[in-house]
Amino acid sequence: MTGGQTVAERAYRRFLDPRVLARVRRLDLVAKFAVEGFMAGLHRSPYHGFSAEFSEHRQYMPGDPLRFLDWKVYAKTDRLYLKRFEEETNVQAYLLLDRSGTMGYGEGLTKWDYARMASAALAYLLHSQRDAVGMALFDHEIRRWVPARSVSGHLDVLLREMDRFPAAEPTDPSTALHRLAERIRRKGLIVLLSDLLLPAQSAGAAGDSLVEAMADRWLSVLKHFRHQGHDVLVFHVLHPDEVDFGFGGPVEFQGLEGEPKLLVDTWSVGHIYRGHMVRYLELVERGCREAHVDYHRLLTTSSLDLALSSSLDKRRRLR
Repeated sequence: MTGGQTVAERAYRRFLDPRVLARVRRLDLVAKFAVEGFMAGLHRSPYHGFSAEFSEHRQYMPGDPLRFLDWKVYAKTDRLYLKRFEEETNVQAYLLLDRSGTMGYGEGLTKWDYARMASAALAYLLHSQRDAVGMALFDHEIRRWVPARSVSGHLDVLLREMDRFPAAEPTDPSTALHRLAERIRRKGLIVLLSDLLLPAQSAGAAGDSLVEAMADRWLSVLKHFRHQGHDVLVFHVLHPDEVDFGFGGPVEFQGLEGEPKLLVDTWSVGHIYRGHMVRYLELVERGCREAHVDYHRLLTTSSLDLALSSSLDKRRRLR
């Protein structure tokens, strides 16, 4: 056994949960919009090539590749015919993983762990469909870029890259993802996995203004991808603490993206926080709906196999 195989096996064991794969492998991750190389619904392409199932014959023309000659037909007819094949349509998909500091929140299973497990399952599903899968790990910069491929062994490459970086840096999607939207020229499927949070200093606001600034910053990126013609799917990964704020009494919070520690009387601020979070989630969901972006919220306490299968089944029914 080679060292590379050992690393790959460790990556599979860490990120690919057999229960998740058993459930999602029965589903299709399909594009809702017609994108280059792909027709919605995993339909076959009207174009012919030499890559998939046999379709029909056509007469041989000088210069055609000889390896596709049908010698059985030649033996019967004494004429040269080529086998034509029906080309399966494939999507070019990119998984965009937010590895910012806030994604490291959670005891035991962090948001970063959950997002990587979800990404691994989606990469497995897309790869099994013979779709080309790529990946970008980002915070305020693109830390790792893996071009989309569908070749054998590419899934191992993606899994290893997921394991290389911790969740550590501040996020600024306006810097990293806008550049990425310009970089991905071919229309395809963009899958963003993020908590969609920003440091207050990055958003440059506070209170209600912070809520609106954060929503606007993320929605601007998603709209940019849509403007480029991509089908966009968002998995909003959150910890229940961030939604419910289920703390009691004085709690010292540690900033995860460079902020100082903060001692908070959670009884006094809990209702204010929850009000802001409800408002933020409403803005994000409505903005995604208006931009025709497919939005799904994932809580880290939810069973990943059920959460993913439910999201993909809903997407299939609504396309």
